Amino acid sequence: MTVQEYLAKLEEFGTETVKQYKRIYGDSGALIYRRQKGHINALLQFAYAFGEERECLLVRCPSRINLLGMHVEHRGGYVNPIAIGSELVVVASSRRDDRFHIRNVESDLFPDTSFALHELLPNDPQMDWVTFVNHVQIERGHWGNYVRAALLRLQMEFPDKPFCGMDMMVYGDIPRGAGVSSSSALVVATALAAVNLNRLEVDRKHLTVLCGEGEWYVGTRGGAGDQGAMLLGKQNCITHMQFFPLHYETIPLPAGYVVVLCRSFVDAHKAAGARSVFNERVATYDIGLMLIRKRYPQLASRIRYLRDVSPGHLGVDDAWIYRLLQNVPESMNRDELLAILPEETERLEGLFSTHEDPPTGYQIRQVLLYGIAECAKADYAGSLLRRGDIEEFGRLMSISHDGDRVVRYDSKGFAVSHNSEISDKDLDRLIEQCCSDRCPESAKIYRQSGGYACSHPRVDQIVDILCQIPEVLGARVTGAGLGGCVVALVPSAYAQEAINALDSQYYGVHGLPEGAEVCVSVEGACTL
Repeated sequence: MTVQEYLAKLEEFGTETVKQYKRIYGDSGALIYRRQKGHINALLQFAYAFGEERECLLVRCPSRINLLGMHVEHRGGYVNPIAIGSELVVVASSRRDDRFHIRNVESDLFPDTSFALHELLPNDPQMDWVTFVNHVQIERGHWGNYVRAALLRLQMEFPDKPFCGMDMMVYGDIPRGAGVSSSSALVVATALAAVNLNRLEVDRKHLTVLCGEGEWYVGTRGGAGDQGAMLLGKQNCITHMQFFPLHYETIPLPAGYVVVLCRSFVDAHKAAGARSVFNERVATYDIGLMLIRKRYPQLASRIRYLRDVSPGHLGVDDAWIYRLLQNVPESMNRDELLAILPEETERLEGLFSTHEDPPTGYQIRQVLLYGIAECAKADYAGSLLRRGDIEEFGRLMSISHDGDRVVRYDSKGFAVSHNSEISDKDLDRLIEQCCSDRCPESAKIYRQSGGYACSHPRVDQIVDILCQIPEVLGARVTGAGLGGCVVALVPSAYAQEAINALDSQYYGVHGLPEGAEVCVSVEGACTL
């Protein structure tokens, strides 16, 4: 459609347009109005920049929140996200050359950028994606890198089909640095525009993986959970999703409960060394598996991903997993790792290159326990949701956050440091409980927290305020951490009480604007 035709449809807002909006956004009149105005604004800005008679696509991509399964999608674990109402919009029109002209409605924050795609591709057409992103030199922190990430990954996947260029206008209201994946939304929206304009044959599961890998271009080494939530999400559903290979199911949100999203207003991306910390934790997972395979060579072929270190997969009990962890050092520095794993020198050096040398070494045992337990929680979540045990789901959210937290607040608002270390004595206690006649649920692997430690004191404060309300089922940080947002599972009737508590005890105390709201679950990314 031309820009004029799009605008006519949206301004008229006839029966068919209303139906499409309700199919995507549900019955929230306020959200539908906000989305309609946002789409019109994006089209008008595109018309001003590139011409109103251009044929174009209007692509929308929602943000996402993950309720359970944090930091493990790239370890083969499950995630349990929902797509929510804030979104990023791309208006795109094809060009006859391979140049891309990218503009943003917020041009003061995101300056115009332009490039020719062929100039960014590797000189060697046989080069694989991992080798390419490990060696490419980019301008760190430039918003256009997320556009390039999507286009380069797709073009290298379809090398025999040279892409047409695009003129693009970007608009969105996803909070930046809040842990709800505004950057991943730009990757996904760009990819959908390129797929449509170049008539690529790629299903959504494959596109999810490509978008996740594409984001490595900007320097992170995460998985594709965010992109999957955005591409595969369904209105009023949780996407219960696992990778390697990707499979998923959509499970309806339980009636009578809502998700409250609470901004901390701590920008994760502005935290000192945030990218280094994120990549260090991912490297610690890899280092931990190297040590396990060396200590248990008979299991090496059966442990490909961290999710495989589980009683069900290995045919052992929980106590055996705890004994395995006792054979993993609590922490090690780089020199110690190179000495004990000489056969992994090249791989270790590659991991070290992604982040700064941690001054206290790699906290291997606590990170491993966090990941093993989180994989178990996120897997179990599917069963809980299917049978409607939403209270246990909420409890697991709070236990999961304990593995991320850095401080704990008491009822008077005083904070004390949170210790995530896992000692031999701690594991002995769990082993003894597991071997007793009646093993308590608290000793089971899925009930452990471990220590990933990627929260922030302000985030922990929000969680602790919420969890002091008896009706709140659970709360935890969402996204990569070091700031961002908290998600809480609350009975619908008590959502306003939770929001009021945060207004008085957090936002008012810190002089911040009100930042908590009930989420609206929406349909995944699509063209309109």
